[in-house]
Amino acid sequence: SGTIYNNCIFDTSTNQTTQHEGNFLSALIEVTYNNCTFKNGVDDGVSLHGNNTTVVLNNCSIENNSQGVNAINVGVCVMNDCNFLNNTTDIQPDSSSDFTANNCTFTSGLYANSTVPLKLNNCNMVSGITTITILGSLIVSNTKYLGTSKIFSMQTDISKVQIQRCYFEVNQNTKINTTNNGVFRIEYCTFKHTGNTNISAVTTTGTGISEINNCNFIGNSNVGRGIAAQGAVNVKNSIFTLLNLCVNPNGGKGIVTFDYCNTYLNTNININQNGGTFLNTNNITTNPLFTNISTNDFRLQSGSGSIGTGTNLINTIGIFTANWNSTIPIVVTKNQDVSWNRGAYVN
Repeated sequence: SGTIYNNCIFDTSTNQTTQHEGNFLSALIEVTYNNCTFKNGVDDGVSLHGNNTTVVLNNCSIENNSQGVNAINVGVCVMNDCNFLNNTTDIQPDSSSDFTANNCTFTSGLYANSTVPLKLNNCNMVSGITTITILGSLIVSNTKYLGTSKIFSMQTDISKVQIQRCYFEVNQNTKINTTNNGVFRIEYCTFKHTGNTNISAVTTTGTGISEINNCNFIGNSNVGRGIAAQGAVNVKNSIFTLLNLCVNPNGGKGIVTFDYCNTYLNTNININQNGGTFLNTNNITTNPLFTNISTNDFRLQSGSGSIGTGTNLINTIGIFTANWNSTIPIVVTKNQDVSWNRGAYVN
């Protein structure tokens, strides 16, 4: 315990590159790695194999492993300013392991498979699927999802899937979707279509009820769709603009409610299929006056009809400014005023 490794390379062609063994009867094992590289593990680059194990990774590179960082049983891993490259899976906490990633870049899959939430803050998702299993939970904030990266929820408890103040570039695939009765809560996020196909940014299935609050859905010259719903979803204080289609409630379970939203300059607001239901209350259809969509500046300009015309909800922490173009996003937050805005940004 208390060991610190600086500027080391851990390179193996066998099993775990580094393995940490703890147990409930011993003292805590605490190891810190600074500016280290873990690569070529047939199994894990960094393994928390026992209990009572804490590993901190600062400015590390995890490369070409089967699993970049993996935990079994009770372990804690904090990753700061790390880069994951060419692993089959980047991180996988199991059982009740506690994983937090700050300012990290990922290129492969992440698995939220622990009773403790996988926490992602200010990260860059280049590719790979963030999978929330039926046992897992996720809190992701101030993070951008690019390329083929996405979030996939099997979790049926909405309190265990919190997606806040994130940016999703919609080009090749749906960015957030579910299976069976999986659900999610999305708040203060922006979905911007950059491709030329009518992909839905978000999809729902099953009997669970998902929530989308204070989000932006932005099409690409009326190409791209907002929500494809084969499950129920409540949408509040959100802006939909320049889309081919805002929402498609499909089937008897596809029940979609818009409340205090802004649907401006879309080809279609909704197309109900196979008994789907769409309810739209307190809607406006005015130009949200984003500062500059092309440069990813989604602040509302003075005179926007979306300023101060939303309804008050629970999570008050929105976006004041955000630089989504930097490798690691830079997000400044701000609380809503007494009168809430529609959309992800607070003036």
